[in-house]
Amino acid sequence: MPLIPRSGRDWVRSLAHALFAGCLIVCLVIFWVGSTQSRVLRYAGYSIGPFLMSLALGLGLICLAPSLDKRFRKCGAAVAVFSFLVGFLTIPALAE
Repeated sequence: MPLIPRSGRDWVRSLAHALFAGCLIVCLVIFWVGSTQSRVLRYAGYSIGPFLMSLALGLGLICLAPSLDKRFRKCGAAVAVFSFLVGFLTIPALAE
């Protein structure tokens, strides 16, 4: 994959990979902070939850593109659903 995408297919693929990595990294940070310092997550949840939900929504929408691999589309859709649920449960007002 080139550094600067040239075709529409390359743009979709690079955006999908970035959203996929973003969802995974934010989920891992949430689980790491939640297991060590729950107070930080309680106060930061108001901003992290909607951010993760928007990343997951973007990943879910871009996984509908036919230019992606079938395997990546399935895995991306699963990560999008999981990230959306984690983001929803991270918001402290909804988690209680």
